Amino acid sequence: MSFARKTNRRHPLLMAAAVLLVFVAMSAATVRAVSPPVKGVTLPEHVKQFQLLIEKSYQSSGIASRLQAIKLDREERSKAGPILAAATVSMSVPVLVGSYSDNANIFSAAQFQTQLFGANPTGSMHDYYDEVSYGQLNLTGTVYGPYTAANTQAYYEGGANGMGSYPTNAPGYIKSL
Repeated sequence: MSFARKTNRRHPLLMAAAVLLVFVAMSAATVRAVSPPVKGVTLPEHVKQFQLLIEKSYQSSGIASRLQAIKLDREERSKAGPILAAATVSMSVPVLVGSYSDNANIFSAAQFQTQLFGANPTGSMHDYYDEVSYGQLNLTGTVYGPYTAANTQAYYEGGANGMGSYPTNAPGYIKSL
């Protein structure tokens, strides 16, 4: 059964946030290509600096290096002739369940574990990536938490949608967990 048919509307924000988190974590250096500014609009300098910081950190991350090595290996094997079966890539990701000091956690770590990687009747993130990769990506993970950040949501949003200067930004929030 396809992931699209298994999904219902009970937790669309949860699934969307999880898919976005994994997509961003797996992106190597395409941060600027994800959502370019409207023609004629210049990004604020703090946003440009934040994008460069993310780009550099993902280029040197273990995930980016591993995916690059797999890509190069597949390219080398394809030079020798057709590849009969694509290799399956197994990847395990950590997930932190966190909330701001002014918001309570709604779900437990066990509930997130089931939603993202378990036998969820509406489909999980594991199911989604298995389907869209044609069985070539086995995404697993462990959920940790829940943790509560030291400050409020407004503090970490910092007037710049979490992209301001440290520690009033998304990295500051993650570090405080």
